[in-house]
Amino acid sequence: MQSAHTRMRRIVEKENRDIDARIGKGSVGKQTQSSSKNRRRKPINLCLVMLVLSPIPIVGALVYATRQYTIWSTAQQTQQAEGLTPQGTILKNSGKVASSSGTKIKRLRNAGQSGGQVGAIDIDNNIPPSEHIQKEAVVEQRIMEQQREQEQPTKTSYDKKILVLTTKHGNIKITLRPDLSSGSVDYIYKLVESYGGNGKRCMHCKFYRSEKPGILQGIMAHEGVVPVNEVLGTCPEGAETVKNDCPKWDKHCGCHGPVMTRGAIAWAAGQAGGPDFFIDAYRDPARFWGTQHTNFGFIEDKASLEIIDAIFELPIESTADMDFLKDPIHFDLVLE
Repeated sequence: MQSAHTRMRRIVEKENRDIDARIGKGSVGKQTQSSSKNRRRKPINLCLVMLVLSPIPIVGALVYATRQYTIWSTAQQTQQAEGLTPQGTILKNSGKVASSSGTKIKRLRNAGQSGGQVGAIDIDNNIPPSEHIQKEAVVEQRIMEQQREQEQPTKTSYDKKILVLTTKHGNIKITLRPDLSSGSVDYIYKLVESYGGNGKRCMHCKFYRSEKPGILQGIMAHEGVVPVNEVLGTCPEGAETVKNDCPKWDKHCGCHGPVMTRGAIAWAAGQAGGPDFFIDAYRDPARFWGTQHTNFGFIEDKASLEIIDAIFELPIESTADMDFLKDPIHFDLVLE
């Protein structure tokens, strides 16, 4: 009995050990499986963390880039407004000068800073500050000179002094006088050029009035193309005291030229630039006209005056106030 009981107990203990062994193996397997699962989850968790946190550096980078671009753009605009490119070279506008009288070229300065920095930023940073200042002064002086030249009226060289009226009766030579009316001489130059140059057909050039013995009147114009001069002539020295009997259409006439003598040419009706003009053919000075006419030339050669006297002998048509040539005489313009 004891032996049988002992065998049975041993069998039970063996079965318990087997059960414990199986249970232990299963627990170990589960633990191993659980550990492996945990190890596999770790990279997944890191990826999730990176995905969650990734917008932060991206947004930060975008904000930083935006701020840097804003700072750079503002610096560009400031440098251009001050007349400098980012490299420090002076901006040029095709040689043009600003119309403002106070325009100056500005430069960025680091004056008063230590550390051996250059005192002024200019085209060549190797040049000492003193030479930069000298160059700046020269540039500013040139700009001011160009401004003064632009403000002054354009002056013509007047290389051609004689205006020739070419007619079928002969040529009438007029010595131009820009000293008495430069605007009138400028007008004549432009008039000749507008028709194509010397000797080209002048469509609005003719003598039409003949008042023997003293007034031969005509017109020279290019209507709608060349505007007439509007500046009255100058009063020469000695003519200031001459009395003017002002006409009804110019009650406030003043001294705009000399007392006219034989061969003198002026714009008609006291106008500054016509386009109607007249030639004084009187033998004596025409003091009755005073100094109210703008003179622009004189006929000095005898041959031209003889042609004018011959025109006075041509047929005329008279009105209550004036005598007109029956056949107006066309002329063309030549400068020589």
